[in-house]
Amino acid sequence: MKIGISTLVTPVRKSGVGNYVINLIDGLQRIDRDNEYYIFTGHDTKHFFDLKEDNFRLIILPFSHDPRWLMRPLYFLWQNSLVYRYIKRYGIDVLHLPNIMPLFIQYVPTVITVHDLAEHWVKKYSGLRQHYRKQIVSVSSNKASRIIAVSERTKSDLTNIAGIPPDKIDVTYEAGTLVPIRFEEPVDAVLRRYGIRGKYILYVGKFLHHKNVARIIEAFARLKHEHDISQSLVLVGKQDKNVDVLMRLAENLGIRDAIIVTGYVPDEELPYFYKGAALFVFPSLYEGFGLPVIDAMSCGIPVITSNVSSLPEVAGDAAILVDPLSTEAIAEGMWSVLNDEKKHEELSRKGKERARQFTWEKCAWETLATYRKALDLV
Repeated sequence: MKIGISTLVTPVRKSGVGNYVINLIDGLQRIDRDNEYYIFTGHDTKHFFDLKEDNFRLIILPFSHDPRWLMRPLYFLWQNSLVYRYIKRYGIDVLHLPNIMPLFIQYVPTVITVHDLAEHWVKKYSGLRQHYRKQIVSVSSNKASRIIAVSERTKSDLTNIAGIPPDKIDVTYEAGTLVPIRFEEPVDAVLRRYGIRGKYILYVGKFLHHKNVARIIEAFARLKHEHDISQSLVLVGKQDKNVDVLMRLAENLGIRDAIIVTGYVPDEELPYFYKGAALFVFPSLYEGFGLPVIDAMSCGIPVITSNVSSLPEVAGDAAILVDPLSTEAIAEGMWSVLNDEKKHEELSRKGKERARQFTWEKCAWETLATYRKALDLV
């Protein structure tokens, strides 16, 4: 079987979908020596893929991943015609699109991974792009041969919102994305480069509205004012215009000096941030899966996360689940860990056990099974 994986809709950075694609391909290389894989990518993402096995081949197409293309009429031709010339050239049997893209004509059996239907629940993008995403998820999911959903919640949304039959959807969980490292430097030494000293409460992710960072700041302020906690709040993620709004909120609450915004942190340094944290807080309003929760648990860091969306499904009983709309509940969840060493140790142990249930090898095996199902439909 010749399998094409198109990474042309993969962001040019290692986050979210980018991490999924990179780790899935690594997992497939570990388990499959029989099938042939053709990884279609643009020139600006080729460095992401370390193909060690002879049956994996990188095909660099004369395109780049430029978000501006998403709003150009040629984008549809670009994805539905030109790319398929390469599929025909290499005799691809099954095509995998690891992220939603316009799929109007299916030249070969096609598998699409749907990470979430956030656009139907929260405001994630500007008005036009939000509307486009709603429509394209439904159109492409109906056209695809098989769908991979990254959680039961995403599967449920596909069925209830997009009208996709449940038996067309395979649920395949993702896994942690932290790069295994040896801590060659003292943790404190790395953290000091970012102005971090002492223990802290950690958040890792984007600063979009549905990530609920404003309520993290409000809950942190409550802990500062009511319990005079010594920990700082460290926010790790690429800075955008939303950070200025959040920092004005922190200023108004009188806690700006206790918050550190690091900006982007390289993969090789991110484990140091989890290692040094007192706890990890992630009260997102909607997630298709919630990779940072797995990453934190794999490091033995107690996790406070939401009791909605896919997050209870991912965290199980290894985290404290709170109402993400309640600042008080988020604060109480954090305080219960900071104030109880036994609970801290219990969540650390349970988190490590829970994280071990999610592996990229398992994800790869289940994805390969979906490829075979798609081919069997011909």
